[in-house]
Formats: sequence, structure tokens, C-alpha cells
Amino acid sequence: MKPFFQVLLPGLLLLLMGHTTRAQVVRVTNGQSLSALIASATAGTTFIVEPGSYGDLTLTKRVAIIGPGYFLGSSQQATTGSATFGRVSFKAGSENSILMSCAVNDYIYVGASQVTVSRCLAGNIRVGYDGANDVNVSNVIVKQCFVQNSIYAYSNGTVACSIRSRLNA
Repeated sequence: MKPFFQVLLPGLLLLLMGHTTRAQVVRVTNGQSLSALIASATAGTTFIVEPGSYGDLTLTKRVAIIGPGYFLGSSQQATTGSATFGRVSFKAGSENSILMSCAVNDYIYVGASQVTVSRCLAGNIRVGYDGANDVNVSNVIVKQCFVQNSIYAYSNGTVACSIRSRLNA
């Protein structure tokens, strides 16, 4: 039988590590600067964005941005309106980020790997481009989005990316 500290200590350390790395959930209302909130947040923070206009957004850390709206299903949508952005750029450092249920009038640039864009209304989506440079990305998922103009995947080493257009994908 193991001594008590050999059983308890690893479990206690895991509990403390989980507590210190716990991500935040931040509600964002119209009029707040989402860019400033992201800049001051820790990586892994989830932002619940209420209807409003939030300008352009450049992401350089892992975050989840969840808006009120597109393709949620009529019984699931709690608010009307949308969280609207001009452009959204995922750059180095924003790997594993999520953009969900928002409207982006201009471009969504995905220049980081393992980014998921889902249930969004977008003017255009560019995978393998960060808004300034062609970049190699992998494991990008774009699903259940309504794209008004075009989706383009740069072929400069972009691999294992999935673009799914069906609503049940």
C-alpha cells in the first residue's frame, strides 16, 4: 500500500494546476472595446459577445469569441441582432481559437493553425493568410458559415483543412 502522501500529493497538484490555469468567461456588451478586453485577458478566455458593432479584430492569442448569432436554430437564439466585425485576423499565437455565431462584413483571415470558424456570416474567408502574409496552417475548420463572396485557401503549405458548407456538417 502506498503512503498517503504518494496518493494525495499528485491529486492535489493536479487540482491546484487546474485552478491556476482556469480560463475566464467574459461578457462583452456593445460599446466595449473587445480588442482591449482580449489584450488584457489570459489565453484561453471565452468572450460572449452581445449584439453590436465591434470594428476590426486582430487575434494573437488563443481565445473563443461567441456571438448571438447565425445558424443557431430558431429555438436556441436568445437575442436578436448580431455581433458584427469589419475584419477578423487570426495571426501567429491565436492557434486553437474559435470564432462562432458572428457577422464579419469584410474578411476573416485565418493565419494560424487549428482555428475553427463556425456558424458565421462572412463577406470572404481566406485560409493560409493572416491579413498581411501567406502562412502555413493546418487543421483549420470552417463549417456552417454563410459566405457572401468567396472562400480561398492559399496553397503555400496549408494542409488538412476542412471547409464544410452543409448546415448539418
